[in-house]
Amino acid sequence: MRQLGGIDTMFVRGETPSMHMHVSGVLILDISTMRDGDPRQRMRTLVAERLPLLVPFRWRLIETPGGVGAPRWIEDPDFDLDRHIHLSTLPAPGSRRELEHFVATVAGTPLDRDRPLWEMHLVDGLADDSVRGSVAIVTKFHHAFMDGGAGAEIMTSLFDLELHTDTAAPDDHWTPDQVPSKARLLFDAAGTGLHRAGQVPGTILRTATGMSGLVGAMFPSVTGARLGSAAPRTPFNGPLTPDRAVVLAGCSLTDVKRVKAAFKVTVNDVVLAAVTSTLRRELQSLGELGDRPLVAAVPISVRPADIERGFGNHTSAMMVPLPAHVSDPVERLQAIHAFAGHTKQQHQAMGSDLLESWASLVPPWAISIGSRALSSLGLSRFAPPLFNLIVSNVQGPPVVLYLAGAEVTAIYPLGPLMDGCGLNITVISQGDTLHIGLVADPSLVTHPYTLTDGLTDGVGELLDRVDRPRRKTTSRATAEAAS
Repeated sequence: MRQLGGIDTMFVRGETPSMHMHVSGVLILDISTMRDGDPRQRMRTLVAERLPLLVPFRWRLIETPGGVGAPRWIEDPDFDLDRHIHLSTLPAPGSRRELEHFVATVAGTPLDRDRPLWEMHLVDGLADDSVRGSVAIVTKFHHAFMDGGAGAEIMTSLFDLELHTDTAAPDDHWTPDQVPSKARLLFDAAGTGLHRAGQVPGTILRTATGMSGLVGAMFPSVTGARLGSAAPRTPFNGPLTPDRAVVLAGCSLTDVKRVKAAFKVTVNDVVLAAVTSTLRRELQSLGELGDRPLVAAVPISVRPADIERGFGNHTSAMMVPLPAHVSDPVERLQAIHAFAGHTKQQHQAMGSDLLESWASLVPPWAISIGSRALSSLGLSRFAPPLFNLIVSNVQGPPVVLYLAGAEVTAIYPLGPLMDGCGLNITVISQGDTLHIGLVADPSLVTHPYTLTDGLTDGVGELLDRVDRPRRKTTSRATAEAAS
């Protein structure tokens, strides 16, 4: 058995019928180079052969009675690959819109806790000109065993660097576990409780040392004052429903890099500026644009350098102000660059293991009660939001990848939604393209396609300014970020 870490446990116990703590993804594969045979069956065979490398694919979650202890992973004695891999065909006309609806249904359905927490849909019937002759793979993994680093590990194990490989399947020495008795689980939980009690003094000491950094990271400052409740309320913030909307889009990475070089910022700064631009337009159209910065939760890896492999979560988040109330796009970009740099410093001062330490001390039953109360009572309708949306920028593969002899032509990552936050935008680089995966609650975000179109427009308006003379005066937004 493997005990889940503190943050992993929070992802498991914090899940509700409307807040699904899984991450999804879409791969588009060009099957023109694939050898003979049903492409979907060839991919299923490949997954079966590489199961020894895909360690968590056979882990099943076991809960301690009453939630008194952290959940455990066991090697599932009832593992059956056919319960995880599904062959599907899009309804006519098989356009990108049908694919997005299919993905939204998958993303809006919780994983079955009676089996390992992942599934894969191999989808044909794509007839849109942009994906004709392709097969899509729609994946869903529970966040409890996969952060960005673990996701890269899965990609490394599943994909190939050459078009056709005849590498022998790895030896499979897998041994299933017996399902532990309730008495065994309770006994282990008691030992874990004693160990947890012994960690309290050290956690309190680390908290005292990193408190200023924690406050600065969670509640960023503008013009020298904390944002207080952090983020203003927007139409995107409120109680979640189980439904999801998904949009798959893209923009030029070459253009993003031109803006980055011209204004001496980072790719992540440009992404956040484009997000800010599209949110500004949407809020203006709704008559909801205020005079305070929005706040984006930006996940970051805190995986130690000596843990290059392995699964589970080593992740945290920065709260980055997005000055959507500022009209000039370059001023917004410069302010975001300053905000992000300051927030990163605060996060580093907090310490990378502080959140994990506190997460390990919270009893799992308390996480479940708190999360379900927040959801069932609709408290996020009244409580000020900590952040307005989630924005992730993932560094994609620098080389061409293949799966079962098919080239991976596009990768779209899709993150989870948190109660009170109905919008998640994740981008990943591949070649000269930034692929955009947007997940939203349609009850809170009514124009998701407008938002993705606005992202491209946001990059374009910055690109238009690259060759123009720039004022040397310090913008109001930048001055706020620096104060």
